[in-house]
Amino acid sequence: MKDYIGIHLSSFKDQFGIYETSISRLNDNGIPEIVPNEDGHNITPSVVEFIDKDSIVVGRSAQDSIGINDENIVRLFNDELSEDKTYKFFGKKYSQVSIIAMFLKVLKSDYEECETYGEFNRVAIMVPTFYTRQDKRIIGKAAELAGYPNFSIIHENELAVLGGALYAKQTEKIGNRVEKMELTEAAPFYVGIIITEHETGKQFVRNLINKDEIIPIEVTETFHTIFENQTSIPISITQSSADLDDPRMVNILYQGNLVLSPGLPVKSAVDVTIGFSEDGSVACSYKDVQTGNVKNIDLRIGQSGVVPNWIDDDLDGFEVD
Repeated sequence: MKDYIGIHLSSFKDQFGIYETSISRLNDNGIPEIVPNEDGHNITPSVVEFIDKDSIVVGRSAQDSIGINDENIVRLFNDELSEDKTYKFFGKKYSQVSIIAMFLKVLKSDYEECETYGEFNRVAIMVPTFYTRQDKRIIGKAAELAGYPNFSIIHENELAVLGGALYAKQTEKIGNRVEKMELTEAAPFYVGIIITEHETGKQFVRNLINKDEIIPIEVTETFHTIFENQTSIPISITQSSADLDDPRMVNILYQGNLVLSPGLPVKSAVDVTIGFSEDGSVACSYKDVQTGNVKNIDLRIGQSGVVPNWIDDDLDGFEVD
């Protein structure tokens, strides 16, 4: 089966200053849908990390090494595009075009390795509106090097207009409405709680829902009291755009207390459930397992990367003299 694919090389940057990339496809009913990447996220950070002279990782796995392995990381599209620009890693030299091609090749191979999908057939690559003709030419060279069989390159604003006409045709029999297309939604940020270590008394954030996880989603984890005869536990629900564990660095969505039954021994179980719905609301519950006492919290906050993605067998094909 051969599929029709859209790849969006977005002009939007995340909190690390990295451009975001996403993929769509026409499903068997001819309806466009967002394609999650190999780690289940709708967005792939446009970043490549060289692990050694023979292998790289891309996307979220490479992003996690920022600040640790910066000398071997390329943040794609942050530098001005140029056919003459080169990078050197582990004694090998690569052109900017070839590194973009590595990234595009991983997107293609991850997609085609999924049993649910077919092969890349026709690919529309959407690029930022400010890209020049020369910039589009460089992306085209990278797509050829990555093995894309049939592709076209179009500015994102042009495609938005064309897509609007297609959507109007699809909805002509439904009548007037204000609605989004039925695409897979993802959590726009991390949602967690603040917990306290029993041994040290140190507080830290434990994220239960990660940014870009497919929603709706509900996660339950069991935590434990830290004192004998503890009568209540503080509740702090957090929101952050990055995977942070420092309570001083996150937003507090809610603060309160759960009253516990008297006489509880240390390490009594408390179940914490956090759910993220498609309408942008976060629901949270704290349950005293011994008594069944539950505190429900409903927050309407509105919506605003792991298995590594690898190339490990043929980097020599991307090396330049």
